[in-house]
Amino acid sequence: MENIPSLFASCAAALGGSILIGIERERHKGAGPSRALAGVRTFALAGFSGVIASHLAQPAVTLAGALFIALLGTIAYYRDRGGDPGVTTEIALFLTYLLGIAAGTNVQLAAAGFVVVACLLAGKTRLHHFATRTLSSVELRDGLLLAAAALVVYPLIPNRTMPYLAHANPNHLWRLVVLLMALQALGYIALRLMGPRFGMAIAGLASGVVSSSSTMGAMGARSRAEPQYAAAYAAAALCSNLSSMAMLVAVGMAIDAAAVRASWPVLAGMILGSGGAAAVAIALQPAANKEKLPSQNVFSVRQAVGFAALLTLLTAVVSLATVHFGSAAAEAGAALAATVDMQAAGAVLFSLFAGGSVDAGTLKRGLAIAITANALSKMVIAWAAGNRAYGARTSAGLALEIAAVWAGALL
Repeated sequence: MENIPSLFASCAAALGGSILIGIERERHKGAGPSRALAGVRTFALAGFSGVIASHLAQPAVTLAGALFIALLGTIAYYRDRGGDPGVTTEIALFLTYLLGIAAGTNVQLAAAGFVVVACLLAGKTRLHHFATRTLSSVELRDGLLLAAAALVVYPLIPNRTMPYLAHANPNHLWRLVVLLMALQALGYIALRLMGPRFGMAIAGLASGVVSSSSTMGAMGARSRAEPQYAAAYAAAALCSNLSSMAMLVAVGMAIDAAAVRASWPVLAGMILGSGGAAAVAIALQPAANKEKLPSQNVFSVRQAVGFAALLTLLTAVVSLATVHFGSAAAEAGAALAATVDMQAAGAVLFSLFAGGSVDAGTLKRGLAIAITANALSKMVIAWAAGNRAYGARTSAGLALEIAAVWAGALL
């Protein structure tokens, strides 16, 4: 009697889930001699058979049921008269039986499995369109590279500090590489989904994850060639600066969350200042035409790996200087590094704080100095690469960011 509630729940989950899959298959079953293998009743019986076999707890019965379902699928496949029979229904029927067995011991897992299978079957048209028309070969390649970097390479990298890497942890460095690649991919997806209406701004957000300074120069060059779009290019440049600053926070969280908490006034001022500048620039920009959108890969592996290598080198140099010359060397080194790469400069300071080489006050001052140096270098790039309107708009936005950062640093 004590097992009746669990028996009822597992039978209900198996029967309900198999009926859900069966309804979807019934809609594609067809009629007449060429109709497909199974519909609502067959799937319901297969799922219910699975849960009964599970509760009988007889391995021979469970195996006999699996062999019977597999035999039915094999016969139906060879009897299919269509030009492209496929095996989706046969596999779905066998999986329904397995999920029915799972419902006997884990109702939640089985219920979730039934829903996932039904969604996959119902999404046939969209999945086929996405795989064959929406997804390009370059996007597929980059997606596989990202998956390999995160799921294959990352678990194999040693998770300990190594002297020949300036006492850096290679596992943490590769985690930064994967993070950078993933954020670039998210920016690319946003560009694909949002379309051309805010195309330049989204392109700036995506490219800023790779290199905001490079984006600043590229957009400046385009503003000289097409001065009528200077406002749009300035918006893209400031959006790239915003994504670069957001990356700095993400890098800090990846290295040491305590360092981010210790420096939150500076980081908050940085995000508010750069975000406000980008929002104003977006509101003032004209609509961007689709042909003006820059083409790009999903992410750049070379940029991501180069960032990790640069981070290791800068951390070693600044850490050595800090040991010999004190915290002032950390601030000066971070400012120098920020003119090249803001994330690397910030990562150096976060790493030094995590290792106990600098305190919270030095961390906040160092970040404020580095962000200021980075913004000033971008102003120089904007004026050198772009026209007057572009330089004025980007410099005004960057000046707002500097003011907000130092307001946070003085709190």
